[in-house]
Amino acid sequence: MAMINAYNAAAAASLPDHERAMIGRRERLLGPAYRLFYEKPVHVVRGDGVWLYDPDGNEYLDVYNNVACVGHCHPHVVAALTKQFATIRDQRIAPLESRVAGLEGRIAQLEAGER
Repeated sequence: MAMINAYNAAAAASLPDHERAMIGRRERLLGPAYRLFYEKPVHVVRGDGVWLYDPDGNEYLDVYNNVACVGHCHPHVVAALTKQFATIRDQRIAPLESRVAGLEGRIAQLEAGER
């Protein structure tokens, strides 16, 4: 299925060498399921609020997915993630961790229609 405005490797000759190299590395490491969405991919080096920035400082308004609601690098989200990472990073290796067990119980309640 073709995607509108999707990256087309056949048209990569118009991109700078360093960008083609980055795309090649990305494809090797992430595989074909992790597609680029833009005909001319944007090299993003940072985000702040709803803005993304390329290496030259050009701004791009990012309204894709949940970014318009929360933004990049929102201080509350950064603080919550930092706290979580300082506690335990991977829930798959700690299935008996109490907060995970509590969350599983709450999800089961919601699935059963309990409030």
